[in-house]
Amino acid sequence: MSALFNAVILTMVVMSLKLAEYYGIAKSALAIGIYSGYILAFSPPTYLILFMGSIMALCLVQILLLYYYAKLQKLMFG
Repeated sequence: MSALFNAVILTMVVMSLKLAEYYGIAKSALAIGIYSGYILAFSPPTYLILFMGSIMALCLVQILLLYYYAKLQKLMFG
């Protein structure tokens, strides 16, 4: 499901839709929140914690890249 959301966000960015970068940032922040809540609420096995940790790390990278992309767009086009 996350891949589908990422594809939609990438399409929005490519089509230069307004605020698409911020939708991506919100989606990634929501994913980090959900995975963190799952880890805190339940005691998943180590392999699941590692898997969720890698997804959260990728979400963090995506947040940083989209943030800088939005900043660059604002600098270039106002």
